[in-house]
Amino acid sequence: MQQVANIRMLVKKYKAVSFAEITSLVEKLKARLQLLQSKIALRQADENRVRVRQMPAKMLLRSMEREEETQAPSEMPDVHRIREYWETIVGVKKPFNSKNVQLQAWEQSLSQIPEDSDLTGHLTKELWDRVVRKAKPWKAHGPDGLQGYWWKVFVSANMALHKLVLHHLTSGESLPQPWITEGRIVLIHKAGPKSKPENFRPIACLNTCYKLLTGYVTMYLNQHVTERKIMPKEQIALRGGVWGCAHALTLDQTLISDAQDQKQRPISVAWIDYAKAFDSVPHSYIKWLLSVIRIPDLLKKFLVSIMTNWRVRYEVRIKRGQTDRSNYLKIRSGVLQGDSFSPLLFCLAMAPISQALNNVSGAYVTASGSKKNLQLSLSHIFYMDDLKLYGNSRESLAKQIKCVTSISKDINMELNVKKCAVAHFSPNPLEKQVPVDPVTTVDKDINFPLLDAESVYKYLGIQQRLGVKEPEAWERVAERCSTVARKIWSSELTFRQKNKYSQCHSNGKYASVLKQGDTTDTELRKILKKQKSRYKANCVERFYLPAEQGDVA
Repeated sequence: MQQVANIRMLVKKYKAVSFAEITSLVEKLKARLQLLQSKIALRQADENRVRVRQMPAKMLLRSMEREEETQAPSEMPDVHRIREYWETIVGVKKPFNSKNVQLQAWEQSLSQIPEDSDLTGHLTKELWDRVVRKAKPWKAHGPDGLQGYWWKVFVSANMALHKLVLHHLTSGESLPQPWITEGRIVLIHKAGPKSKPENFRPIACLNTCYKLLTGYVTMYLNQHVTERKIMPKEQIALRGGVWGCAHALTLDQTLISDAQDQKQRPISVAWIDYAKAFDSVPHSYIKWLLSVIRIPDLLKKFLVSIMTNWRVRYEVRIKRGQTDRSNYLKIRSGVLQGDSFSPLLFCLAMAPISQALNNVSGAYVTASGSKKNLQLSLSHIFYMDDLKLYGNSRESLAKQIKCVTSISKDINMELNVKKCAVAHFSPNPLEKQVPVDPVTTVDKDINFPLLDAESVYKYLGIQQRLGVKEPEAWERVAERCSTVARKIWSSELTFRQKNKYSQCHSNGKYASVLKQGDTTDTELRKILKKQKSRYKANCVERFYLPAEQGDVA
């Protein structure tokens, strides 16, 4: 019936009478339709090139990866099911055992620190201005829809907010607007089936006015904690003016290199992973921490009122421009991960573990520096929730793991045993692959996986066995660069855009290493010139040529 209706329409509109005329007309219309479709595709490609012309390289690659994901058939997530999943983690009150011996020892060690009496003297207008200057102007906004730029531009609103914040911090009163402490959780897919809630990473987008408030508090608390030396030296994160991740990896490599490459001494290491670390810290434990570090009572009262009002809703992007949102969920456990205040709270929560580990004997002590009394003794390194243990024997490592397990259980932090691992190095080859014995705790035996010669563990973004294997790391960097270059140069961008993004992203990974090599090369040639082994005007390339081709040597 539809075909008959189409034929009648052609006869009426185009005055086609015979079958031959109708057939010819259909072919012409098909060709015209194909031409129109090609013009539409060309226009869309042009618009896309214009859109990405000023797009940063990272955003471009994410956009490409997102398009690949949308092309692959996958089940869309159910945001309400995701909310139910997270409700069992962050929506439940969790207790902690304040009678733990290590917690009481940590509390006793801080009992003599002085308490601030003049809170107003520390919360100055200059400190507030520093917080506002540091705020990112165009970072993702919270439920209120306001980005940091507007708080920077509208000075009157900025001053009114500072007045409100200062009043509540110094009086301990709760905020009159409960929506300030609300947030939206954007769910980013990690890997695996999208139907499973655990395959999403929650990213908290909080109101900018709330982030300014907590940034103000964080500035004060950082000063308070630093002056009283509350944060353990083993916690590398949150140090001002320090590349924390690089610092932690350098310390790690120092210990491993001392054991493996220099003095051939036994060392045992363990990588500890916490399950949902930021979302598992009990609020009762945080309140206890705030009392132990002896901040003013009014400030503590205000911070507790903020935590009581935390609530979020989960968001999943279904299509471009379409978002599915859940109902609000009240946060009763864990810390929000969208401001500068939460990382500080979390690092303070980990501080008692550091002190407990320092009281366990068997830390690894380097042989290097023994003559000048410059030995490095280290039992563990913390970088936020990433914990790595170092023992001078298997028995020492077992004691450390037992200590971590005990205190973690009492503060309701669960170890993700499947993602933990241990490794041992011994100068005796016969001892290298002996399976690790289970660590006996009060409840059960914990049997961490033992890394063999072929297994690797990803620590602070670097895949390593006992230490970082530089040749393999370079291979992974080269593979990643090749993948990125292939994506960029196979895209529909213009040649100029491809060249620009390739220089920004792919080639940039090698830039700093090559720069260091050039600097070292220049220094070597300066030494040769100073020692009169070459002239300043000598050809640089001759320095690297074989002797038969004119080497300077």
